[in-house]
Amino acid sequence: MAFCKNCGKQFVEGIKYCPSCGTICQEINANNSPIVQQPTIVYVQSPQQQNVYVHGVEKSKGITLLLCFFLGGFGIHQFYIGNTIKGVTYLLFCWICYITGIVAIIDFFIFLCMSEERFHQKYDKNY
Repeated sequence: MAFCKNCGKQFVEGIKYCPSCGTICQEINANNSPIVQQPTIVYVQSPQQQNVYVHGVEKSKGITLLLCFFLGGFGIHQFYIGNTIKGVTYLLFCWICYITGIVAIIDFFIFLCMSEERFHQKYDKNY
């Protein structure tokens, strides 16, 4: 067994790339001294990682509806779908008057009537 010079993980001798970081493993020449090579980044895409979202998390319409119904007056559903500025606005105005609760009820019916596909197109960045 050998160890990767880049990440320190143990790997089986005789392979060309480190399975952890993708660095080219050192080869030994006839003098038993390692041949120094520059690190190379290898991107491997496996079939299991095709639906992984890198920049965001897939949003759920059902969770949005629940948050809107129960905590909508505080704007929690706006934070969940990524509208931070609207969420802060709801939080600021929920203590002054109950207008945010009325707006949250309107938001609830908008989300309820919105199709699942339209919801994902609008609020999922990687859809």
